[in-house]
Amino acid sequence: MERKYEWVNNIHVKNRKMYILYDLEASEKVIGGSFYTDGEFNKKVVDYIRENICFYLYNNNNSSVPSVINYIKKLNNSVDYFSENDIYRVIKTLSYEERINIYKSNNDEELIYYYNKEKKNFLYNFPCFSCNLFKKWKF
Repeated sequence: MERKYEWVNNIHVKNRKMYILYDLEASEKVIGGSFYTDGEFNKKVVDYIRENICFYLYNNNNSSVPSVINYIKKLNNSVDYFSENDIYRVIKTLSYEERINIYKSNNDEELIYYYNKEKKNFLYNFPCFSCNLFKKWKF
């Protein structure tokens, strides 16, 4: 007997079964796209991609967006099935969190600047000049 329908997980309605024709592919709006597995968000994979983007930018600051995407795609087979658009969406999340800055160069190429938190921490450990503790601060 030939299969005509298959069950898919809907990320918006967890307790309702949804069936589609077997030879069709469900929309990303329904199944969540490549970062979802069986209707659940795969946070480990996204965190893995984010960490490796930061690692690459730490060693290659001001890199182009395509070079970062190519680095991520070459890591191993676990991220190979993600499209360039999927990886770019992860890059944008780092931009929203202000961990990186995406800007255009003179030749209209998108480059990424990585804010190294280790270099910025000294500002948080420095007292304000108006506070009474400033006199006790040892440089």
